[in-house]
Amino acid sequence: MKDGGLPHGEGKKFLRIRADLVARIRSGEWGAGALLPTREALAKEYGTTKATLEKAVSRLIAEGYLGAIRKKGTFVGEQNPPASVALVAPPSAGSNLEAPQGDSVFLSASEGFWKNPGRLKPRLLPWPVFMADPTGWEAAVFLYPEEVELKAARALHQDSGLRIFAINRMPGGIDYVSYDHRRACQEALLRYGKILARPFLPVFLEVKKPSLPVVYRREGFLAACASLGLYYRVLTLDSWDHAGQALEAVGAPHPLAVISASGHASPSVASLVRRRGLTPGSDFWYTGFDDEDPAGRLGIAFSTFRQVPVILGELAAAMLADLIDGKIKSAHEALPVPFVEGVS
Repeated sequence: MKDGGLPHGEGKKFLRIRADLVARIRSGEWGAGALLPTREALAKEYGTTKATLEKAVSRLIAEGYLGAIRKKGTFVGEQNPPASVALVAPPSAGSNLEAPQGDSVFLSASEGFWKNPGRLKPRLLPWPVFMADPTGWEAAVFLYPEEVELKAARALHQDSGLRIFAINRMPGGIDYVSYDHRRACQEALLRYGKILARPFLPVFLEVKKPSLPVVYRREGFLAACASLGLYYRVLTLDSWDHAGQALEAVGAPHPLAVISASGHASPSVASLVRRRGLTPGSDFWYTGFDDEDPAGRLGIAFSTFRQVPVILGELAAAMLADLIDGKIKSAHEALPVPFVEGVS
């Protein structure tokens, strides 16, 4: 690939050349044991100096992609090493990743990357550690990044050619995977209906001025209700502490199937259940996107939303491994459309 096809940016050019050489090796353009063109030829192809090209090739020799025999040239290794993947935890996760507290969303999202022996070599890193030295990776996966991290990721992608993924956000120009909230809500409501076997009222809880993820969840809920032909209610609360009162005011004759945009509503909802003598799983169902009532106060009988980060991680890991191996050219070839909201 000529330099014109490389990512543009003002960074270290040898990193962009290294990334492109790895992609060509992975794609099979040069098979195991094949001799590479001379340094002079590659430097001319990439429009760079021989010294810059030498730096990229030396890095690949150290990483095991290439070998060199004096007076014969540089050749492709007999076996591609596993792709080194940085799993980048957001700054909000802190620096102590060895002993996470509770059910961490970003750690759950990283689980899928440990299930690809021989294909991916993942390492979980705090954001500051990765950004201090982002070189030497074949890919980086940002776990639940915020906009400031996405901006830095885009710059890094342009600067070095590093393949960047982001889980559950929508950065332009970067591959990403995001769970389809319509599908999640549909699965939940179908399960409600099958278990209850009688009419029920779906209710969605949110607070005023919802964040973008909550907007996606609400839209998914509305689309799911429309596709299933269900009458529904959306309750916008001043505070999660008012969830129980708002539900009590609904006064529906049918069982309620409550889907909350956040697990923060569960204490108030649990209070309502106790006060009214409702039976969770029979005449009242509840789940929160964030924590799904981890204390078991509401007796939830399914785990659709708790598994979302794990599902995301497994999908992203499988897609990334196939992209790196050259088995696919885009994420759309790898995953069902409901799970992929967009790729670069």
